[in-house]
Amino acid sequence: MTAALFFCAASVVSCQKEETAGAAPSCAAPSCAAIRLTAEPAEFVRTKSETDVAYASRFVEGDAIGLFAVIRSDAETQAYRAASGNYIQNAKFVRQADGSWREEGSKSYYMEQGQVMDLYAYYPYAENADPTALVYDASVAEADFMTARTPGFSERDGEIRLVFRHKLALAEAFVADADKLADYAVTVQDVRTKAVFSLAAAAQDAEMQSVDAKTASVAMTRCGNAFRAYLPAQEIAEGKALLKVEGNGFAAFDYTHPGKTSLAANQVRKLLVTPAFANPELLPNCYVVSPGETLYIPVSKAFGVWGKNDVLAGEGAGMLGAMGARVVWEDVRYLLNGDGNCYWSWHIWATEYDPSQVAGQQTVGGNVFMDRNLGATSLVKGPQSAGCFYQWGRKDPFQGPYTWMMFLNGNAGWSNDGIGKFMTLRGFASSNVPSENLVASVRQPYRYIVGVSDWLSPAVGGEDYRWSNADGTKGVFDPCPDGWRVPFRAREPLPHGPI
Repeated sequence: MTAALFFCAASVVSCQKEETAGAAPSCAAPSCAAIRLTAEPAEFVRTKSETDVAYASRFVEGDAIGLFAVIRSDAETQAYRAASGNYIQNAKFVRQADGSWREEGSKSYYMEQGQVMDLYAYYPYAENADPTALVYDASVAEADFMTARTPGFSERDGEIRLVFRHKLALAEAFVADADKLADYAVTVQDVRTKAVFSLAAAAQDAEMQSVDAKTASVAMTRCGNAFRAYLPAQEIAEGKALLKVEGNGFAAFDYTHPGKTSLAANQVRKLLVTPAFANPELLPNCYVVSPGETLYIPVSKAFGVWGKNDVLAGEGAGMLGAMGARVVWEDVRYLLNGDGNCYWSWHIWATEYDPSQVAGQQTVGGNVFMDRNLGATSLVKGPQSAGCFYQWGRKDPFQGPYTWMMFLNGNAGWSNDGIGKFMTLRGFASSNVPSENLVASVRQPYRYIVGVSDWLSPAVGGEDYRWSNADGTKGVFDPCPDGWRVPFRAREPLPHGPI
């Protein structure tokens, strides 16, 4: 992960100076060039200030770097920084809203004709920084730490290119069940957080001089569905309680990484954490993620429902041995279809929409609703704002109406994904035994169930709490994501019917 900044060197006819930093070389026009430092990002900036879920990073407005420069006494021999007295001494350049970089104080720097300069930079900027002992402490820092160096620059080169490299390890934790709505907190416990780097090292890879033995805890920062912390390179001992995880639905617990592991500079160490949920059957059937994010779904939900539900527990689920996973359908492009049984399924709603934000909510009669139907891809009135289809009491969605080309009869329909591929939605007749229908609805989520009056029970409304519990709380078959549920009106039919 690197980034490039371009500092343009402009030659001028005269040597008239503006304010300078450090002692400028003596020169008489036209034997020297004035170097006014400006910066532009390279075409593909991959550095930290802001790193997205795909590890592509960008400098953002307000970021500041520190720059040092040393003029060579011998044009063929690289010069290294001293603690002070460098030609350019910790000049501060700040990222502007338009993507350019501006030095505080707008100083100018000069080089005599034929001189060669070595430049060194670091991020983030610190006042009175000693380039031979740059200190980073993850317990108080708010950003990654990076360095860059460009040796052998002369006025003939025209522009200075600084390539920043990460000097820290990125610890990245994923918590199973954590989508964008989950309220979790993760802390890295008792790790070494403080390191010293020297820009005077002979090689950029050798800049880390020491790591303090003192340990501290660091609250990880959330990025999408991941939790991140930048730490100095170090070894993690086997059996160490590395993370503390807190959230809804389980008691706070320590995560111990199996075996010994290393945190290496400029590398990502991924950690997958699966909480021990007290009531896994209450986990959601729908997860909301932004495009490109990673999601881990705890399968303990399936075991919890099959083990505790009165109907399913008596049906001999046979949930033993290795199991696989597959995509049943998606509304953009058909991936897979078949008639194999499954034991649980989840709806993944990939959308930039975040229902936890007030701007994406509506309040009606004192109750807070999403501002769109579940699964809707647009707010503009029309088929795409209708969202997914559901049979009353079933947790799994069917494709929205905008995908349907035709509905043949009571047992089949065809949908089009917009690129010429078709998916057949098959139905089958319900049994007179409600338990058989419930098992079928779980094992074949992509098939709708046709009944004389209702898919589950011959008696319409025989169970008025299919999506909700009898007391109105969210039930195990509710199709909504974490923190949301289908509205419930006790003893009254819900305003939903079978497809």
